[in-house]
Amino acid sequence: MKLRAQDLKELLGVNFHNDEDHIDGCICFSKAVLHGGGRDPGRNGVIMTRIDLGDAVFVHASDIQLLNAATIDYIIAWQPDIVFAAGPPLYLANTTNDETR
Repeated sequence: MKLRAQDLKELLGVNFHNDEDHIDGCICFSKAVLHGGGRDPGRNGVIMTRIDLGDAVFVHASDIQLLNAATIDYIIAWQPDIVFAAGPPLYLANTTNDETR
């Protein structure tokens, strides 16, 4: 991930921005949240996106896998009408939540 980030910084220069926990008009970015059932969002996190379309709210929660209660609560607080979230990979034989809901 660090190499990809560095490549993007070199390619985009001053146009490279970290929008973690940032609002820009109708688009809002979350703080880093857990990727799947991990325990350290700083090391293995993803950033979700909330888009307010005026009459509806769309949330893109890539790769969170809906396995962490705090992340799910974060999404609920955004009051979305539509959520696009990647669930646990179907090729895994067993997946468990890291917290009980």
